[in-house]
Amino acid sequence: MMVVSWCLAEITRYCYYFACLLFKPPFSLTYLRYSLFMILYPTGILGELLLILLSLSYVSKRSPIDFPMPNRLNVALHGYCVYWIVLIMYLPFSPVMYKHMLAQRRKVLGSPTRKNV
Repeated sequence: MMVVSWCLAEITRYCYYFACLLFKPPFSLTYLRYSLFMILYPTGILGELLLILLSLSYVSKRSPIDFPMPNRLNVALHGYCVYWIVLIMYLPFSPVMYKHMLAQRRKVLGSPTRKNV
């Protein structure tokens, strides 16, 4: 889920950038560039969170990225805690990234107009 989401987002983004280098990109490509994220960002972020959650048991048992003391830097780093910190950081920063993309979309495509009924 994560890999597919980020691949589709990046393919669209780089096709758009390439088209901007050569000519004015067609509206359809511009629309995809600034609209697909509404589905792909949440699914990509959800995939990342699931992978981190699924790897917590492995990290707690094997400690692959632990950096115990004593060492030259005199700093200890526990991978399990780092994973939890990263998970917690997703809470405030994911909406910021999503809102930024919404603002970019509004700037490029314009805000939807309402007709008075």
